Amino acid sequence: MNANTKKNGRIPRIAVSAMSLFLCAAALADSGYDKEIGVRLFYRILGSQSNGPFPLKTRTVAAPDGAARIATTGMANAGFTEYPFCRGDWSFTFRERYGLFPRFAGAVPIDPNRVNTADILVDWTYEPDGCLWGPACREFAQTFVATGKELVSLTLLVASPRAKFVAALHEGRPDGRRIGPSKTFFSGHSMEWGTVRWAAAEAPLEPGKTYCIRLCRDDGAAWNPYFHSTGNVYDSGHAFFDGVPRPESDLALWIMQEPEDVSRALIVGKDPEGWLRSASGFRFIPRTPNVKMITVEVTPVKEFCVNLVAFVYQLEPERRLLAGPKYTTACARPNTSYEGSFLFGPGELECRPGKPCFVEVLTVPWKEGQKPEIPPDRSGSPKLNIRPYVYGLTSSDEAPIIYNVKTDFIEPDSMAISWRLSKPADVQVHILSPRDCRKVLHIPHEVGPLALIDNLPSGADCHFRLLARSPARKPAESAGPEWRTPTYGVRVRAGKPAHPLWPETPEYFVPLAPRPVTSPLCLETSAPAREIPVPDGDFEHGLGRWKETVTEIGTVSLADSNIKPFSRQRMYGWTHRAQKQRRDVLLENGIYQTVPVKPGRLYRLAAHAVTDTGNGPRGDTRVRLAVDPNGKTDFKGKNSGQWFWTDAEWMQICHTFRAASNHATLFVGFFRWRDLDRASAYVDNIKLYDLGPPEHPTQ
Repeated sequence: MNANTKKNGRIPRIAVSAMSLFLCAAALADSGYDKEIGVRLFYRILGSQSNGPFPLKTRTVAAPDGAARIATTGMANAGFTEYPFCRGDWSFTFRERYGLFPRFAGAVPIDPNRVNTADILVDWTYEPDGCLWGPACREFAQTFVATGKELVSLTLLVASPRAKFVAALHEGRPDGRRIGPSKTFFSGHSMEWGTVRWAAAEAPLEPGKTYCIRLCRDDGAAWNPYFHSTGNVYDSGHAFFDGVPRPESDLALWIMQEPEDVSRALIVGKDPEGWLRSASGFRFIPRTPNVKMITVEVTPVKEFCVNLVAFVYQLEPERRLLAGPKYTTACARPNTSYEGSFLFGPGELECRPGKPCFVEVLTVPWKEGQKPEIPPDRSGSPKLNIRPYVYGLTSSDEAPIIYNVKTDFIEPDSMAISWRLSKPADVQVHILSPRDCRKVLHIPHEVGPLALIDNLPSGADCHFRLLARSPARKPAESAGPEWRTPTYGVRVRAGKPAHPLWPETPEYFVPLAPRPVTSPLCLETSAPAREIPVPDGDFEHGLGRWKETVTEIGTVSLADSNIKPFSRQRMYGWTHRAQKQRRDVLLENGIYQTVPVKPGRLYRLAAHAVTDTGNGPRGDTRVRLAVDPNGKTDFKGKNSGQWFWTDAEWMQICHTFRAASNHATLFVGFFRWRDLDRASAYVDNIKLYDLGPPEHPTQ
């Protein structure tokens, strides 16, 4: 950089300029090319809700564009994947599993001067954090607002013993019209995530409309699902306990829908479980013009490792080869299903939507370091049981991929953000914080991949994200597909970026922004709701009318060493400290009192709660609310809310109920699983609100 590019010793304050490419090249040339190791590609699968790496492993898929061999490997524990020996243009993605639906990055040129990094952002809604079980009921349901055009799958973790469950999709509420077939799955004992899938076109959705998932055991017995610790997962939906709405709770349920840019093809002739039996391949009808990946499960296979091979044929107006051979290595225990994915580069497998295609599938012996020997005459190849999945882009154009994002501090208060694109694109840089620096920078595709952020306060966290959009080919056309990055976070500290927020993240990634603070689903109670005084709801004069289920466990307290009352001077609860002999205690207690209500009206019980633990699982200490709407002391099943824990912060929790008699009994429950160095649970500021008559007969 020569002296003419500076002014008073400082770099000119510009968003982009003719020197952008020079600065970007200098920023990227930080890692030499190692001929022995080769250039590496790292990529992460991150959730759009909190930027958290996906917590359960799946298989990732990657290949040089146009190559016959497809590489596959598992995710690392922190959610990233490494592929060494990369050259030329690559495509990469991941297999469908649990709450993940494949998203595709294609035609990404590998930079030979550095380790290459990319982030694939996916829209799974629920990211499990601190799951807690709720009361046992026979049927649970969860409403949600559709964002996609089809339901793909749902995944649920069950706390009670393993069993067979039935899931069904309904319009609106649990009593709404059922859509598509019901599905069965197994889950239980807090160890087995149960997943159930709907095939393409089986469960259509209308974006913006409310739907409901109903869940029950096939034998009709009561069971315990998991809930999110703060209650709020689906902002525009809520749970039902045995038909009773619980607007303060959501099931810890992954509801996966087809995204806007990727859709599945229709598989012809499959059985209800998705299999084609004793077949040499399968037919599919594409619904997209650009097929990106075909995944198959096959059985029986006797060898430990085989090469799975695929050829794709057009069937109309005449049979001809469209793509293949493609092959990938699959290993599994003999006589179990083997899984393989075949990835196609941009434009490599173009199909006509609605016109059937055929995929020939066979297994070939695997030999280390050798290409598979594919017989030219395959008429005598063994028949297989095949369960296929076909994914394609809904647009013939592919999104521009943002990768190799990097930050550099040119001066202590000035940060350069640079990146690479798989093809020319217009880029928006959203600066989210600090507050004084919030803005959106528009970087036209003709300019260059660099943005400069000025006047950053020392010690501040700078949060930003990028969005790339293919420029319209003609002025009258709308912009093409988009690619979004997660929110990144860099700390301004003595001119150096912050360390990664997760230690497992390789140094080549820009640090991720902290997870956002979640809030409970206790909505603010406003007019025409009327507050009904709860005697001794603030404990300022002791327990008063409250009765204890077990004495000498909890107490009215001024404060403990870590927690002060939410309001005024007193609160109720306990702090327990472990003895020398650690053990499971499974200690539960509560307080309750009966208050007058009007039958048929809706009420909301609200309280502020706090839990805190020392040297142990944060979910081992919990609080719940319950109400017996008949004025008795049944605080279980549909009369109970879920458990909550709060990470040492006061949090308002709620429980909505419909009065069934002239009196209702209010209850606050506490639970401690095992001995910890410190286990605290308190409540304060208990209130009751009359919400009026219900809007729905079953409410």
